[in-house]
Amino acid sequence: MRSLRLSTAIVLLSAGTSLAQRNTLSRDHDPVVILGEHLTLLLGLPPGEVVGFRYEGGWEQIPVQIDERKFADFGVVYGSDPIGLGTMAYVDSLTYTGPDTDPEFDADDELVFMAPDAGDRAPTGAVLPGGVFSAPALEVEVVDPLDGGVGYVYLFQTDGTLDPDANQDYVTYDFVLLAGDYIPNYNNEVGPNPEDSAAVTPYYRAHFSDRWIRDEMNIYVGGASGADILDRHKNMFAPGNCGRTEDTFSGGEGAFFTNKDGPARAIRSYMGANSGPFTQREHFFYEQRHDVFTFLRVHAISGMVDIYDYSPDATGMIYHNDLNPTGVTVDGEPDVVTAGPIIWEMVTGAQGTLIVINAIETNIDPFTTTSYYSDDATPSVTQCTGDAYEYASSGTWIDQSIPNTDPYLGATDYLTAHRVEYYEPPGQTVGLAATRSAQALTPLEFTVGPYQPSLAGDGDGDGDVDLNDFATFAMCYGGAAVTTPPGGCSPQEFAASDLDDDGDVDLGDFATFANNFTG
Repeated sequence: MRSLRLSTAIVLLSAGTSLAQRNTLSRDHDPVVILGEHLTLLLGLPPGEVVGFRYEGGWEQIPVQIDERKFADFGVVYGSDPIGLGTMAYVDSLTYTGPDTDPEFDADDELVFMAPDAGDRAPTGAVLPGGVFSAPALEVEVVDPLDGGVGYVYLFQTDGTLDPDANQDYVTYDFVLLAGDYIPNYNNEVGPNPEDSAAVTPYYRAHFSDRWIRDEMNIYVGGASGADILDRHKNMFAPGNCGRTEDTFSGGEGAFFTNKDGPARAIRSYMGANSGPFTQREHFFYEQRHDVFTFLRVHAISGMVDIYDYSPDATGMIYHNDLNPTGVTVDGEPDVVTAGPIIWEMVTGAQGTLIVINAIETNIDPFTTTSYYSDDATPSVTQCTGDAYEYASSGTWIDQSIPNTDPYLGATDYLTAHRVEYYEPPGQTVGLAATRSAQALTPLEFTVGPYQPSLAGDGDGDGDVDLNDFATFAMCYGGAAVTTPPGGCSPQEFAASDLDDDGDVDLGDFATFANNFTG
């Protein structure tokens, strides 16, 4: 089955001459996620000291985010004794997962930046950005396998004057447990544990009223109306089978691994689904994209439905999928659509456009999926949760028995479902849906290598900042802000001494020079 991977092939480049290369990446919604093991020159640094830049005629800082991870025992995450089974988890000092055992950037942590923040390749001889040390320094080349587009991001250690977020925040996630703080006020043994949690960006909003209950969706991009088009994200064994639902999952035992709000992405990760206490769902919220992973860990079950049931406010939108590209109108009146294994879905209208790409990774054999679709204001199928209607209820249906996937019960079979959502302006075509599907299914690739910029203050270009350079700088530096070359300092030397390019030679330039001065 298809897998929507975010990790990519890595090659360590040797240091060499930087060739002119313009940024040609066209991925405007997708992240680049790199494991620490591929950024060896940065290992051991405090996460708050790793900063990113792009080059577009000069250096521009971009937000980068380090998400620390560690192995988390399932029992510990429940606030109990270890059971000897667990998973790699994003750390959270406000849950039982706790902080990372290694507080520095280590091999299993992840560094994240957004593909649209990539820039040109920095030219040979580009002066070091302000606020960073000359080493360590890395060049990340990002390549789109779909069209060959390429862009570059540069990673440095800050001297303490820069923040990794670059004064930007692409997503805001507020985990709001109505009872109070998570650990003392959360009942891990039985729910409900009501929430008023939401992830919000300028492009969309996703709301949760309990651990598994996502019940509101608003799209804001490109003049979209912002109406709440979602009734429920529903999970059942089969349509109308109310024995297990997102409500019963939230009403049983459960726990959170992580609730994190970062500048590039937010993370919501939890587990506990009735007799699958280790079944886990993980949300990654990006500025215009939302990834949802579901890790099934449960005894043998009869099947599973994972669908979106839209609200009456979705009326007038058009539903498409790759098996039904012509589309049908969402109006509460039944339609005939072709069922089968679907890759992408799209609803579009004045309310905005939602594109969903579906993938499942499993070793279960044989394994097949089909799809579910119902647009009916008076459905004959029992509505187990949410409102009484089915407006374009749609998604993937595993209409076969699923064997044991719980490692606690000795399972060797596994199943991970992954959906990617893109939030777009109103009135989009199936062409965009196909493009987004290809992008989600074809992750960006990257190479990582050392970067050797010119040192600020290396006036003679010999690769170091020494006494010869100090003599030149001293002629141009007068202790206060000097805006014209003083005696003995040529215009060229004065320009080379203006290390931050602000039109004068002052204390700021001296601080940069002193930082790079080797004696």
